[in-house]
Amino acid sequence: MPTPAEFRAALEAEGFQEILERDSPPAQSFEIHSHAWDARVLVLAGSFALERDGQRESFGPGGWFEVPRGALHTEGAGPEGAKLLVGRRHP
Repeated sequence: MPTPAEFRAALEAEGFQEILERDSPPAQSFEIHSHAWDARVLVLAGSFALERDGQRESFGPGGWFEVPRGALHTEGAGPEGAKLLVGRRHP
């Protein structure tokens, strides 16, 4: 599992133009949607779930995932919320 500094350095090296920390309130969820950018997300605290292609995965601290531009998915924080380090790579 990468440290936040390692994750940030990898994002920068791979051309992610936006890197930000985001707090998701407890049980916040987003219905099916897509983004106009590639996303790579590291969970810093709490838990976060992602569902795409019929598969649901949950991530705790140190877990990370990617969502390619245009991929339909749902996402949401666990009951304790989540703190995320998010990279966005725009086309």
